[in-house]
Amino acid sequence: MGNPILILKDMPESKKILIWKESVLKYEMLSYFPNIELMEEFFKDRIEDNGQFKTYFLNHMRETHGDYIGAIIDKEEFIKAMINPPPIEESKATPL
Repeated sequence: MGNPILILKDMPESKKILIWKESVLKYEMLSYFPNIELMEEFFKDRIEDNGQFKTYFLNHMRETHGDYIGAIIDKEEFIKAMINPPPIEESKATPL
């Protein structure tokens, strides 16, 4: 049996955020914390998306991890930000 994949293709961006919030994959991704490289690889490999969500979330992850490394937020705040990302804004969903 393979690893579960979250398929978010061809649906509204706002719905993708809601599906992510309900997905158990977020907890599996967080099991790699604080290794941001492994978290990113997990997300890239296990999320299929043809819209803005994947790029948006990876940007959100990197920015939030930077805040954690810079001691602006603690581990609990980082985890909360990954579990409950803010709505997608056009400016935050630019390609990597």
